[in-house]
Amino acid sequence: MAIAQNCHQWLSLLICALAVLQTRAAIIYRIPLTFPENATAMGAVCLDGSPAAYQFIKGAPEGQDNWLIYMEGGGWCQSIEECKSRTFDHKGSSKHMMKNDFFKGDNDFMFGGMLNKNSKINPTEFRKWNIIIMRYCDGSSFTGDVEQPVNNLYFRGKRIFEAITNELLSKGLKDAKQVFLTGGSAGEVFVALHCDRFHKLLSNTTKFKCLTDGGYFIHAKKDPKQAQGFVSMFKDVVSLHNSTGMLPQTCTQKMKDKPYFCMFPQYVVRDMVTPIFILMSPYDAYQMNITLGHEVYFAVRKSYKEHVILPTPIYDVLKGFRLQFLDALPPSKPSNGIFINNCFGHTEIATTTWNVDGDRVNNVIDWMAISDWYFDRNEINLIDEIDLIKDCIANGYLASS
Repeated sequence: MAIAQNCHQWLSLLICALAVLQTRAAIIYRIPLTFPENATAMGAVCLDGSPAAYQFIKGAPEGQDNWLIYMEGGGWCQSIEECKSRTFDHKGSSKHMMKNDFFKGDNDFMFGGMLNKNSKINPTEFRKWNIIIMRYCDGSSFTGDVEQPVNNLYFRGKRIFEAITNELLSKGLKDAKQVFLTGGSAGEVFVALHCDRFHKLLSNTTKFKCLTDGGYFIHAKKDPKQAQGFVSMFKDVVSLHNSTGMLPQTCTQKMKDKPYFCMFPQYVVRDMVTPIFILMSPYDAYQMNITLGHEVYFAVRKSYKEHVILPTPIYDVLKGFRLQFLDALPPSKPSNGIFINNCFGHTEIATTTWNVDGDRVNNVIDWMAISDWYFDRNEINLIDEIDLIKDCIANGYLASS
């Protein structure tokens, strides 16, 4: 009797475990890294000298001529010390890009949201396409171009971009029917910087558009203290990584002695030829922390997580910044798409909660807006007119005192 009972308990546990694994499998894939041929010989290496890498999910038979490319984000390193620290995790070394229980910094990429093949998670047409994740390990949004290593660090973002892109072109990207270049955070900055450059690599018959997610960080010109965070960061990144040559000339020619301003998407997008979709929140958590400071960020985080009232003075600062953000958006034109929600968070399209019901503007959800825009079904110019911060998962706005 006892044996039967124990067997029943173990069977129940096994069934539960399988259910968890099936649920997890619907969200996370175990996709091996692909290293570009001769990456190390070409100098296309991460900060620690390990070879650059990408991940590839083959599309369905009807989607193999179409490519969704996602540029991984992960901030920047602006000093030797910061770049050195990144070599101990996936942001500076391909050795740490796949899960290893013995190393805390190792991780698998979570193929959430728009990058998932499950129709319940990703209802868009893009799930049937070839999906590429260009892994980020150079700390400069793929702009670094230093010939010799410095303190055993390699600043080779440009070569990584070129090595992976050239390999993908040889594997069918060159003659693709449709291509969508996307990215989040620092990956979004890459998209803004390289969108037109990438477009020129493709066939003239390829339908090509770009999407930026959670990285339209603005230059807060109205307040020098607010501007200091990103200006200082971008200045140091461009100097350390020798990035100027990879910044769009349409911008650097105007900025002249301040080329690092061209890391701000607002100074690049205005001259962009390729259609681009801007998905962003004026209350982006990363921008809030860098631009408005830790006190504001943690106050909003507390209000969001603990459902407490946000002090009015802090809310006033946030609303003022929201107006600056809206002013920094490019002029509206039919070929571009804009979807500005008020979500407190950072990036959307590659997360497991990207299509939550609260993620709507004028009753249009983000994934539908993106699809309709790419496939020319609708022009998209949607901005949440309510000036309050939104908890998009709970589908409600944060109150003030």
